[in-house]
Amino acid sequence: MMLFGYRIDTRAVVIGAVVAVLVSVPVAALMDALIDDPDSWWNMAAVAVVGLGYVIGGYLAGYRQPRTPAIHGALAAGVAVLVLVLVRIITRALDDEPVGWATVGLSVLLATWLGMGGGVLGSRRGALRSDGDLGRPLHRDAP
Repeated sequence: MMLFGYRIDTRAVVIGAVVAVLVSVPVAALMDALIDDPDSWWNMAAVAVVGLGYVIGGYLAGYRQPRTPAIHGALAAGVAVLVLVLVRIITRALDDEPVGWATVGLSVLLATWLGMGGGVLGSRRGALRSDGDLGRPLHRDAP
């Protein structure tokens, strides 16, 4: 698949997104069900774990595609956050609570940034794994 002129490895994106969802959605669901005070330390810790899920998903996508890690990391985290946002919108609708659309937009933006960062970290690790030298390019046709 091509996106903005880049070849996208959908398998890398799906693997990263699934792992990010498996980390983020259960924690977000528990946070929503158990934590009443939005200013508590437990809430902040849960938000950090959700963010870590996006970084891990991006890391895995970038690790699998070290030539375009930021794009793959952002896509993996973007897919994961869209799943999380969809679950959040449905639960809010079932509880007759309003949806904070600004929060939704900021969540998507933050998740894609975290996924990009994770993707770049994963690519560095993948580059080290591939050729043992972080300074050399991974291109097969490079000297």
